[in-house]
Amino acid sequence: MTLRFEVDSFELVPAGPDTMLLRIAGRWVGARRERLPTPLLLVDDGRRSHRLSPLPSPDDSAPLAGPDGPRWRAAFSAPAQLVGGPHVAYALDAGRGVIADLPRPTGLGATWGRPAAQRGAPEVEPEPAAAPAAEPTARPPRRSRRGETRAQSVQLAALAREAAGLQAQLDTERRARADAERRAAEAHALAERAAADAQHAAELASRAEAARIGAVDALADERLRTSERAVAEEEREQARRRELAEAADRAQRATVVAQEARRALAEREAEAAAAREQSAEALRAAQAAEARAEAAEAARRDAEDRAAELLATRQRAERAEGERDHATLAAQAAERRAEQVEQRSRALEERLADADARIRALEAELREAQARAGGGGSPSGGAGMTPMASGAATALTDLSAVLRRERAAAVTLFALAAAAASALLAGGLAQLLG
Repeated sequence: MTLRFEVDSFELVPAGPDTMLLRIAGRWVGARRERLPTPLLLVDDGRRSHRLSPLPSPDDSAPLAGPDGPRWRAAFSAPAQLVGGPHVAYALDAGRGVIADLPRPTGLGATWGRPAAQRGAPEVEPEPAAAPAAEPTARPPRRSRRGETRAQSVQLAALAREAAGLQAQLDTERRARADAERRAAEAHALAERAAADAQHAAELASRAEAARIGAVDALADERLRTSERAVAEEEREQARRRELAEAADRAQRATVVAQEARRALAEREAEAAAAREQSAEALRAAQAAEARAEAAEAARRDAEDRAAELLATRQRAERAEGERDHATLAAQAAERRAEQVEQRSRALEERLADADARIRALEAELREAQARAGGGGSPSGGAGMTPMASGAATALTDLSAVLRRERAAAVTLFALAAAAASALLAGGLAQLLG
C-alpha cells in the first residue's frame, strides 16, 4: 500500500494584515506503522515552489502513519501575497519522495486577495448612524423610538454573544497552541472577524435606522412594523430561553464530566496506592530473598569448610592407614625376625642339649675310665677332666651364651614391634580425632 494523506480539513484564515494561517488536519495511511519526518507544506504560486515549516504546537509535528493512523494536525504561516493568487497549488512533503497533493483551502481567507465581485460580497457603503440635518417634519412617536432602541439593543446583544463565542473559540485556540506567535496570529484573526462583524452590525443598524425613518410617513406601516417587531422580540425571547436551556444543559454535562473526572482521579489514586503497596511487597520479598541468599551463602561456606575438614580428616586417615600398614609390615618383619631368632634359639637349644648329652656321655666315660684305672676318686671341678671333656664344656658354655643373646634379641624385637604399632595407632587416632 502506497503512503497517502487523507485530508479531513484544510483552512486558510487571516492572521494579520499581511499574514495568512493555513490549518490542516488528516491522517497518514500506509501499509505499516512508522514514524514519518516532519512534513513541509509546498506552496506553488506558478513561478516557483515554496517550502513552509509547521508552527510549534503541543501536538507532535512528526506524524505516525499506519493502516489506522491517528489524526495529525499542523498549522503553517504564509505571506498573504503568496497564497492570494487564484492559481496557487498546495501539497505536503513527508520526505523519502512522498508528496501528497492538497485541495484548495476553505475558510475566511480562501477568498483573500480576490475582487469583491468574485467573492460574492456586495459592496455596501455604510449608512450614517444618525439622521441628516434635513428631516421630515413628521417624527415617530417616543414609544416607537424606544422600541427601535430596544431592537438595536437586542441586535447588539446578539452581536455581543456572537463576539463572546468568537472570543471563546479564540481562547480554545490559545489553549491548544503553545507558541505565542500563533496565539497572537489567531487573536488578530479573530479580532479581524469581530471587526468585520461589528461593521456588518453597524450596516444593519444603519439600515434599520433608514427603515425606521422611512416608516414615519405612515402610521399603519409603523403599527404593522411595531407588531412585527413585537413578534420578533417574542421569538428572540424564546431564542434566549432556548439558549439559556442549552447553557444549563451544557453546565449539567460539564458537571457530569467533572464528576467522572473526579471518579477517574480517585480510581487512579487507588491504583497508585495499590501500585505503591505492590512495590513495598516486592521490596520486602526482595529483602527476604536477599536474607535467604545470605543464609544460603553462609550455609554453603559452612558446607565448604566441613567438606574441607572432612577431606583433611580423610587425608589424615589415609596417611594413618598408610602408617598403620607400614607399622603392620614392620611388625610382621619383626615377627618374622623373632621367629627366625626363635628357630635359631631352638636350634641352639637342640645343639646345647646334644652337647650336654655328649658331655654327660663323656663324663660317664670318664668316670668309667677312672674307675677302670683305679683312681677311685671323683673329679673335682674341671681339673680332672680330659681335654675332650674340657673342650665340650667350653663349647656348651659358648652355646649357652649365644642362646641367651638370641633370646634377648628376640625379646627386644618383640618389644620394639609392639611399641611401634602402639605409636602408629595412637598417632592415627590423634589425627582422626584432630
